[in-house]
Amino acid sequence: IGNFNGALGRKGQSLSGGEESDFLHRAAQAGFKGAYSAKMQVAHWVPNPRLTPEYFRKIAYHYAIARLQIQPPCGLTKTIRSFMGHLWLRIRFGLSSHLHRLRGRKDLYMDHLVRASMGRGGIHYYFNKFTHSSSPS
Repeated sequence: IGNFNGALGRKGQSLSGGEESDFLHRAAQAGFKGAYSAKMQVAHWVPNPRLTPEYFRKIAYHYAIARLQIQPPCGLTKTIRSFMGHLWLRIRFGLSSHLHRLRGRKDLYMDHLVRASMGRGGIHYYFNKFTHSSSPS
């Protein structure tokens, strides 16, 4: 199944990732089995500068792009559905995140901000894919 895909990792100021997801996706495609335990816990220390709406917005944006790079939709119908889903995330949760921020609902604001940012990342992925693809000769 190969090594981790270094092209997906974080470099410089980029918050892209997905090396683990890509590796696990390839392992599953090759027939490897995984396990799930609801009792398992992972402690991950996060420094205070990363606990901001801006950081969560950026990480969600790059997560959406990495997810589409790892497993892009196949076929025109799935591609259109995926694009429309990301557009819906951006519009629906973009508007509601601003409303929740104005109402002082920080919990809902952060949740909707992350969802809207994932939509924005997906839209950006498709925009780059379709505007930078090579034209037929």
